[in-house]
Amino acid sequence: MREKLLQMNDKELDLFILNRLLSDNLTEDEIREGRLNHRRFDMSGYGEDNFCQIHNTAILNLFRDCGIYDHVTFLYLDAYKGTITIYYQWWNENKFEEEEYGGLGTREIIADILKRFYINSNQRSIRRMEY
Repeated sequence: MREKLLQMNDKELDLFILNRLLSDNLTEDEIREGRLNHRRFDMSGYGEDNFCQIHNTAILNLFRDCGIYDHVTFLYLDAYKGTITIYYQWWNENKFEEEEYGGLGTREIIADILKRFYINSNQRSIRRMEY
């Protein structure tokens, strides 16, 4: 998957992300006509029973096979009043880091996550077993 993602330009990566966020793939005509109703992060941070957190994690997990968890011990996405904050820890380091995304949409945030945690990551990878 990494080689495929590395070969994509920004427009191709955005289309790849969009297709993952849609329940099914769109045709080029549908894209040109603007029929792009896709899953979006809930950025309010409000809701009962941690709905916002569960919803946002489910969206992030649509990209788990793209390696976003391969270099981190954990990746936690938090939302509050229109801002997404990502908390993470690189696998081979002890310090916790965070990145704040204000004013960006779901697709832009996911593109940055893919680039930061997989495509451009120089960090050691965690050995994972497939079940």
